[in-house]
Amino acid sequence: LKPSCEGLKKALIKLNISAKNALFVGDSVNDIQAANKIQISSCFLSCGESKVTGEACNLATFQISSLSELLKHLKK
Repeated sequence: LKPSCEGLKKALIKLNISAKNALFVGDSVNDIQAANKIQISSCFLSCGESKVTGEACNLATFQISSLSELLKHLKK
C-alpha cells in the first residue's frame, strides 16, 4: 500500500525505464510520497481524491487541476 514504492519499482522494471525518465501522476499525498521515495518526478492532480479530502501537496514536482494541463508540463 502507498506510500510504499514497491508497485512503482515493479512498473519501472516492467516498462524498462529509469526513475529519472518517469513521471508519476497522483491525486493524494500518499501517491506523491511513494514517487518521492524512489526519486520519480511527480505531478499532484488536485481534482481527484484530494478534492474530496481537501488536502494539498507541495511535495510534488508540479501540480495540475486537470489532466488536460499535463501536456503543457511535458513539453518543457
